[in-house]
Amino acid sequence: MNSTVLNNEGDWDDATWVLTSSFIIITMQSGFGLLESGLVSNNNQINIMIKNIMDILFGGLSFWIFGYTIIFNKNSNGFIGGDNFFTDQENNYGWLFSNFFFQFTFSTTATTIVSGSMVERTKLISYIIFSFLNTFIYSLPAHWIWNEKGWLKNLGVVDFAGAGPVHLCGAVSGLVGTLILGPRLNKIERQSSVSSIFGLFVLWFGWLGFNCGSTLGITEHKWLYASKAGVTTILASIGGGISGVLYSYYKFKRYSVNFIINGILSSLVAITCCCIYIKTSESIFIGFISSFISNYLNEYIKQSIIDDPLGVFSVHGIGAIVGILAGGLFTKNINKLGMFNGLFYGGGFYLLGIQILEIISIFVWSLIMSYIFFKFIDLTIGLRVSSSDEEIGLDMIYHIINDDIVININNNEVKNNNLDIDNNSNELNENKIDSDNVDVKEKKSVELIRTKLKKSLVQVDNFVFNLPNQSNI
Repeated sequence: MNSTVLNNEGDWDDATWVLTSSFIIITMQSGFGLLESGLVSNNNQINIMIKNIMDILFGGLSFWIFGYTIIFNKNSNGFIGGDNFFTDQENNYGWLFSNFFFQFTFSTTATTIVSGSMVERTKLISYIIFSFLNTFIYSLPAHWIWNEKGWLKNLGVVDFAGAGPVHLCGAVSGLVGTLILGPRLNKIERQSSVSSIFGLFVLWFGWLGFNCGSTLGITEHKWLYASKAGVTTILASIGGGISGVLYSYYKFKRYSVNFIINGILSSLVAITCCCIYIKTSESIFIGFISSFISNYLNEYIKQSIIDDPLGVFSVHGIGAIVGILAGGLFTKNINKLGMFNGLFYGGGFYLLGIQILEIISIFVWSLIMSYIFFKFIDLTIGLRVSSSDEEIGLDMIYHIINDDIVININNNEVKNNNLDIDNNSNELNENKIDSDNVDVKEKKSVELIRTKLKKSLVQVDNFVFNLPNQSNI
């Protein structure tokens, strides 16, 4: 998303390209939802899908209110900007709205990353509040890198499609959240590998829109950069996937679903930083290395006090760090893009130093701000659900799974639209019916509710509901 690539904000071809890319990127929300729902217990799958919806609803609202103007407003001191809140414009709004939609998808993706670290034990209202606030955490690093007056941009930082603002920022915030929450009571491994693999395919597709769309157009030389971004992105994921396959076979003599999925995703994260500045062979190498490091470190994280169920920090955090550092090593200034050359192309250590500065500044910023927000939420309304709610599962606690059934667990009461049954009540139906008929009707009603409850608990992966633990498959 380099403004040296975009030098004409009025071309309708560019606006159409950006809008089309945005439509592709927003499908990544469904990809994250499928990936995450396949990694949580069966009684938390609906809840994690709903949280992905909340990211769009409340994260999108805050991005419209203040996020976009913080990032791109020209009234900037290099650190923060913004004086045109509640984004709107009456005339000549084509490029504004196209770019707004594109940046909106980036912002909500940064928040969705956080949700994966905090599954199965976070209060829904607390997560909604953080989803709204996280836009602020994301917007400042994005301002530093993509605003014309951003301090990192003016130093010459390379981060084409947001490895730092989106992935590193989201990973660090997720790490803080999971540390404040503490580990889950019951660590249940992958429940539906099929769901997670399908989510990977959706994310894979969305990432091409992510990176190719970051040229912000296809006019002049921009179509060249878009084509290169597509090739380096897919090649990096090939390198990452092969790395996951090889490492898995070396370790288990079998092919781990976790290693393959996380390896591909980590490589996609890494290549976002420098996808138009490097050679195709280098993209394979970057993806391969990022995948290996992420999978290797994730095994140690699992054995620590950090309960990161989806491996968010190893995939998005480590992947982003590897990619940002790779930008400092492999970047080559082509077609007068105005970038510094990396260490391996005669640029010395300057660009590598700026890349390290990006990592440190975003890490520290995200660490401090996410801690403040999470701690505030925890001290006011609480961040974690009760142990009893966690045992029951957040699907039953927060959601009406079947509109015909309402469950009040605290009062041990089950209701549906046409029926009220109180387990503590012995009152007869208001219609005067023989006691034998009442018993028969009541039994049938209870059986009907039981049947509906069973159906309601069959989630996206109902066809593999009874499969054994697959964590090492």
